[in-house]
Amino acid sequence: MPTRQFANLSIIQLEKLFDEKRDKLETLKSILAELGHRKVPRAHDLKRRITQALSVGGYEPKVVKILNPISPEDFRFSAEYFLKGQKDWTLDERTEGAALARHLVNLASLMEKRLATTKG
Repeated sequence: MPTRQFANLSIIQLEKLFDEKRDKLETLKSILAELGHRKVPRAHDLKRRITQALSVGGYEPKVVKILNPISPEDFRFSAEYFLKGQKDWTLDERTEGAALARHLVNLASLMEKRLATTKG
């Protein structure tokens, strides 16, 4: 019979552990197993939260490998998208999109300057 890894932790400690390790699949499974032995309402609530977290995914971060570095042209293309916006965007979304577009254009300019100095 497997041992209860978190048997000595209070529900408050289990909640804190969940908040700190919500991206670790094995930890979530272990907490969930422990909660199967608990009957208090907070344990049921935490069990529900963990089940939701597991259903959404996002645990065990994935490593993304960029095959081609982002170019200044990519940044400028993205900036155009955010400047144009979409028909259903709110005013706040358009404002944030414009701010992001300015940032992307600045990044493109910095990259172009950097590339020019390394080539020359």
